[in-house]
Amino acid sequence: IPEVQDFYRYFESPGLAHCAGGRGGQPTTAFDALRKWVENGTAPEFLPVRVNGTDGKEQNRILCPYPAKPIQQGGNASHVGGFRCVD
Repeated sequence: IPEVQDFYRYFESPGLAHCAGGRGGQPTTAFDALRKWVENGTAPEFLPVRVNGTDGKEQNRILCPYPAKPIQQGGNASHVGGFRCVD
């Protein structure tokens, strides 16, 4: 019998209403990230999210595994590649 391993990462999404809506970021690839982790052993370093800005325009951000926080590292502020997770 193979050994069962428990593993988890906690991603907070402040402002997200129950499952969807609200002002928080809506995760866009959570299921795919979980599948890659289970099937390939590749744990997600971040989860991309879509956020509606105060001007109504859609922006892309990231959620980081707790306790890390996303910071803008330069580049386009409305693109996932402009952010990274730091502890």
